[in-house]
Amino acid sequence: MENPSLSRKIHTVSEVTGIIKTLLEDALPFVWITGEISNLAKPASGHFYFTLKDEHSQIRAVMFKGQNRSMKFLPADGMKVIGLGRIAVYQPQGAYQFLLEHMEPAGIGALALAFEQLKNKLLAEGLFDDSLKKPLPFLPRCICVITSKSGAVIHDILHILSKRFENVAVEIFPVAVQGANAAKEIVLALKRANERAKADVIIIARGGGSLEDLAAFNSEELARAVFASSIPVVSAVGHETDFSICDFVADKRAATPTAAAQMVVPEKDSLLLRIDELTSRCSKAMTAKLEKLANRRIDLSDHLFRQVRQWQTLAQSLFLAQDRLSRSLNSLVLQHSRNFFHLRNRLFASSPQTRASNLDSRLEAIQDKLLYSMKKTSDKNSFELESLRRNLFFAGPFNKVQNARANCHNLHQNLVRAMGRNLDRNKYSLSLLVSSLKALGPDAVLARGYSITRLHRSSKLITKADDVMPGDLIDITLSEGLLVARITEKDAKKQLP
Repeated sequence: MENPSLSRKIHTVSEVTGIIKTLLEDALPFVWITGEISNLAKPASGHFYFTLKDEHSQIRAVMFKGQNRSMKFLPADGMKVIGLGRIAVYQPQGAYQFLLEHMEPAGIGALALAFEQLKNKLLAEGLFDDSLKKPLPFLPRCICVITSKSGAVIHDILHILSKRFENVAVEIFPVAVQGANAAKEIVLALKRANERAKADVIIIARGGGSLEDLAAFNSEELARAVFASSIPVVSAVGHETDFSICDFVADKRAATPTAAAQMVVPEKDSLLLRIDELTSRCSKAMTAKLEKLANRRIDLSDHLFRQVRQWQTLAQSLFLAQDRLSRSLNSLVLQHSRNFFHLRNRLFASSPQTRASNLDSRLEAIQDKLLYSMKKTSDKNSFELESLRRNLFFAGPFNKVQNARANCHNLHQNLVRAMGRNLDRNKYSLSLLVSSLKALGPDAVLARGYSITRLHRSSKLITKADDVMPGDLIDITLSEGLLVARITEKDAKKQLP
């Protein structure tokens, strides 16, 4: 009988593990696996370590830093994903694991998930807060447009701006709006516009497209650059139904590039009509105010004259009372004098000479007393009469008239000063509006070095090289003077730098 120990093959643990490694890795060089992420670990090395599981089984998985660097989303526990990779055996522990080369979320695109993750992150940081958004200027002196130099977007924006306010200054920063470097170019253009500080508002525009086409406008770098811009930013990316991260961070979001152009600049004709309307309203208001003050002055004058007539009536009454008092006093003195002389005559007629002498003394005393009493009464009446005269003087119409004239004079001076201040404010507001219109007018544009070119002795404007032919005469209008030139050659494709 053959000895079993001589015919059997005995393997070491390393050999068995090596055989398993070879079989697995050769049988499954690359495989797609779907499952739910659990126990996700992100150490400082940048590698992802986690477990993929379903209802019945699980497998350890690794995605190294070199592979996960290009991922469009961030994995998390509980997320269901689909991964492409290979099965590898770790021989020291005899364990197998799944090495991922590519991973994407199951049921939703990576770009869509990355969009939602970045949106929630920036929302939590407050980059979408309406209270931090800057208002757009009412009448910008210069508008910066960041978009592609080709395509219909830039032409639509320029057409709308020219139609609404033909001489508004426009600064164009041509950038790529699609591709790997698009986001960096837009960020650099945005920073350059802020460094130049020439524009009052910035429009970031692009036509519609898929989520992949709009990826540049969903980058975190662009979102933070828009938030940091000191110049108000209007986002006009895609169609009305398209939304990007740039739309949420921008100070204003326009449904289309055309709507953005309409949003940043008002209609010049409407402004002129508004100025005429305000001027007319100001003139009417001033006229109504002056009429009201004039009527008030007439009312005060009528009231003053009525007061004067009342005081004149009162003065006349006082003078009549004084006259009656004086006549009564004179009548009383005359009556007492008559009584005195009557008594004296009676005493002299009915008494002897001795009694007459005594009576004379008594009569003289009575006479002195009576005269003293009459003088005292007369002085008292004179004092009261003088008091009445003084009161009549101070409370009479002359002081009232003088005070009323002073008040009327003060009211007139206040009216003149108020009218002057109101006129100065209106003149200042009107001068500001006129200065703004002059700064944006064609003469100001010519003064900055621009010119207007027309066919010789014609009103037709030349806007492109195809409008003329070699040998044609053209008129060039400058800030000062007119030049007549002849076309020697043309290049319709050459663009200004």
